[in-house]
Amino acid sequence: MHHSRGILFAGLIASVNPFVGTDGKLSAAGMTTPAAQAPHGLVRLGPDTAVRGGTNELWSRISIPTSGYAYWHNRILGFSHTHLSGTGLREGGQFRFVPSREADSKRALGGKLILDHALETASPGHYSIRFKKERFQAELTATENCGIQRYTNEDPIHPLYVHLDAQGGLHSGFEAQNLTIRATDLDSSFRAQFRAQSPFLSPNGGLSFFAVGVRLGAFLALEETSLHQKRAALRFTLPPGGQGEIRLCLSLNSMVAAESSLKTQIENRSFEDVLRSTQRKWGSLLDRIQIESDENEVLTNFATAAYRTFAFPTLYSDSAPTVPGPSGQLLKIPKNSRHFSELSLWDTFRTTHPWYTLVAPELQRDVTQSLLRLGRALDRLPRWPYGGGDLPVMIGAPANFIFSETYLKGLGGFDPEEALPFLEKSFQRLKEHPDWLPSERVDHSVSETLELSWAASVTSEFARAIQASPDRIALLEKQANAFRNLWDVRRKFFAPRHSRGHFEDYQTNVLTNLDLTLIGRPRFYAEGSAHQWRYSAPHQPKVLISLFGGVEKFTQELEGFLKGASPRLGDPWIRPAYWHGNEHDFHAAWLFIEADHPELTQRWVRWILDHRYAPKPLGLDGNDDAGALSAWYTLAALGLYPQAGTARYWISAPRVQEARLHLGVQNGRERFLKIRTQNQSRENAYIQKVTLNGKCLTQAQISHSELLDAELEFELGPEPAPRGGFLCPP
Repeated sequence: MHHSRGILFAGLIASVNPFVGTDGKLSAAGMTTPAAQAPHGLVRLGPDTAVRGGTNELWSRISIPTSGYAYWHNRILGFSHTHLSGTGLREGGQFRFVPSREADSKRALGGKLILDHALETASPGHYSIRFKKERFQAELTATENCGIQRYTNEDPIHPLYVHLDAQGGLHSGFEAQNLTIRATDLDSSFRAQFRAQSPFLSPNGGLSFFAVGVRLGAFLALEETSLHQKRAALRFTLPPGGQGEIRLCLSLNSMVAAESSLKTQIENRSFEDVLRSTQRKWGSLLDRIQIESDENEVLTNFATAAYRTFAFPTLYSDSAPTVPGPSGQLLKIPKNSRHFSELSLWDTFRTTHPWYTLVAPELQRDVTQSLLRLGRALDRLPRWPYGGGDLPVMIGAPANFIFSETYLKGLGGFDPEEALPFLEKSFQRLKEHPDWLPSERVDHSVSETLELSWAASVTSEFARAIQASPDRIALLEKQANAFRNLWDVRRKFFAPRHSRGHFEDYQTNVLTNLDLTLIGRPRFYAEGSAHQWRYSAPHQPKVLISLFGGVEKFTQELEGFLKGASPRLGDPWIRPAYWHGNEHDFHAAWLFIEADHPELTQRWVRWILDHRYAPKPLGLDGNDDAGALSAWYTLAALGLYPQAGTARYWISAPRVQEARLHLGVQNGRERFLKIRTQNQSRENAYIQKVTLNGKCLTQAQISHSELLDAELEFELGPEPAPRGGFLCPP
């Protein structure tokens, strides 16, 4: 298992631990994978695991790792090339290769390989495990489109067989339609293609996979095996004492593109050369963020979090001129452009995309172009782009935040006049029900109203910035106020309201992350309770505070909400209190700033940083959600938190001693940011003073433009300072 080495790094790659977030059950599972991948790679080549025997076998039926890997599992099923890491979708697992001493494919596909963590290692771009009982080693590395498996047979007598599980998939409803596999012994290569169907892919017509593979080293000639329920089609044989490689390149676009990736990414290159190349890509990307800390825990938490933020989104474009679109459409890609998908927008608009605007503006621009490209085909903006289309999951209008924030921070990359009509279409439900979304007609009516109100607020700011007509701005501003109509003055919660005007009977402590309609209860809230959605109006914080009855009452209630959080990291039982394992509460601790108590933000942000993240497998408080939890850490550890969809940040005490960030090209030239702290320690959680370019700050907020080529310096201490450290001497 990976361990951090040393206490000071100019770069982060040496401190990354890919096993962080691979443990946990139910809502506390990080759902990450230690798979080998390049930044944003289509190929995530890694182990798929299972449980055999013991009490965990029962757990495995109710707590299924969507990434394909769970640290608490004890068996490996094989190594597949596609995975989603840290999401709630159980997808991927395509092109699974199963090493075994069994020549018979039926007997080989039973998941008999023992998972021993003491013999397992992972780092960016690399995964390795040795199977002591079976006497062989498997090593994996990957590029954007290709994966390399290297097997070493340590047995001097018996051959090792590697079976291609052609129908393998993580979702039980996965099907490889029109599967064809052709093996050519003359050049030791094979071709495979199919149309993937699953409950998530089928609504958009499925997704085509094209693969080209080769065998190298001591592997003997390929053998086509008789299909056992379509589960195996090729067998590779490695002689006793031999070492060999299986190389596979994927495309979602064409066989020609897969062959091009083989030639340009891995052909005539050794395993070590490909690995070094991928490590350099990770190093170059992570070197944009250089931090100093004398705490190994902080280094590993930060480095791993930064690494996770660049695992997604997934690069769908390659050498082909098109990428898959919805319902079989093909989306044309301009030359030298990148198209991204697998965007968990409801999760990532809050932290991950603001993180990109800061340290990877070129990626954020490519994402907005990808969303707009897909939006043209759908005639609306997507919520969860996946497999060429958009998944019918989650709520609100998350894409609006990404377009607004990208524009307001001056990153460009899209035509705002073209984008605005798409953003306005996101509020069709509020046009039909302009005051609030009625509880008897709209699922998750409270959460949907709150999220759409917030999205309307940032869209109105975007509309004003591009000088849209006054009537368009006025409509958006009205929609931004819809949340007020759901406030239950008597109970002080946002509550479900019938179209006739009365509030429904609701339980504030009932969690609705499960489908409670199955037990006779309508779902008023999405993935949480009334408590978790109580603070979900960050776009109008002063109004929110007044709804509680003023600053004192609001502060008291918000502190109680945070104090009610579970004392232990990775608690699978969700309380009606602060829950860092899901995104609706992400901004809660930062709202104290709006109540003129920045010292309480500093207290609770530090508590979350130190108690809701850890450099171990059980190191996240819930699904990483395509880097959303990870980006919360990287931003908060720098002392910043974005007000999503805007160009503003809240400020708290950093967790690192020093940070030097390369912000890329912004507003026409290369930009940088330096952050320094005095007296940084676990105990010194409170700001005593903050300066921006030598000038004392008087408020705990800052704009994006002020961070460009800036130097922020914090003086920290063990006790709160007057006005949270934002009181400057005369």
